[in-house]
Amino acid sequence: MVDPAQHDAIRRRRRGQLSPLRDRFSEWARPFFGGMDFDAAKVGSSLERLASLAKQREAAGDLPGEAAALTARGILNPSAGPAVDDFDEALGIAGRAHLPAEIIDSILVFRADASRRRPHDDTRKAAPLAPREPDTLAENDPRVAADALADDTLLLLKASGAPTLAQRGATTARLTRVAEDGRLPDHHPLRQVALLRLANLAATDGKLEDAHGYFSRTGLSEEQCSLIGVEPAMKSSGASSNDFPAEALRFGFEGWVDLEFDINANGTTAHARPVVAYPPFVFVDAATGMARNIRYQASFRPSNALACSAHQETISFHIPSNH
Repeated sequence: MVDPAQHDAIRRRRRGQLSPLRDRFSEWARPFFGGMDFDAAKVGSSLERLASLAKQREAAGDLPGEAAALTARGILNPSAGPAVDDFDEALGIAGRAHLPAEIIDSILVFRADASRRRPHDDTRKAAPLAPREPDTLAENDPRVAADALADDTLLLLKASGAPTLAQRGATTARLTRVAEDGRLPDHHPLRQVALLRLANLAATDGKLEDAHGYFSRTGLSEEQCSLIGVEPAMKSSGASSNDFPAEALRFGFEGWVDLEFDINANGTTAHARPVVAYPPFVFVDAATGMARNIRYQASFRPSNALACSAHQETISFHIPSNH
């Protein structure tokens, strides 16, 4: 079964709305990783390395180091369920480890994001993806409300996805709170993300003057907007079981392909190219063809330039249990 819509199989490598929070955590955690960023190695080897490091720190009685390793492992884990477990374990020792308040805030928001990505339904269905709100951390929670970076990141997570008509008011209010948050500099990445999303919503409503106003306030060019990491929400994967290569199915192969492609302002994809695949070559053609059918939420660009450049998705191929 082809499952590109499964959120716990998707690995995001571009800078996005979690990046400022990740950067803050990385700066604090760097001494625990020999002065290096925790995600310097490839994802697969990093998860194994971090699990081993967490056990070493635990054995040595180094609670902050153990919490740092567990948090880093949760951030890098593409599977939402295990990521939540890592964050829970880190939070469980946070008090005893005397972690700084802003690091605990960060872990709480990382956990909320992982919980949001945890699949609720049969994600094997190639249906449009409904927006999911983080259900583990409330807005205005006193643990994060005074922390501008954590507070605004949480608001952006809750405003993620393509809102339904009933959700538009709440989504707009959240984005406006971030866009107008004077606790952050005018052109802070989180405020830029919020303004770009407000421009998208205004354009969808036909309010092009408002959309231009939001866009100009970001201080970004269209080319910069396509690289900042404001990734449009996926509306439909366009996948079905027919996309599984017949020969791979016959021989019982499973695998995945990391794809890179551009997203046009109208939500279509272009220039799909494989980055890495396992097993090599087996699923590359199928995954590249499937990318043409993925649809994203439309994005406002004054001259209809790219909405997102070099976007990456991992498409997983799993044989159905009843096959």
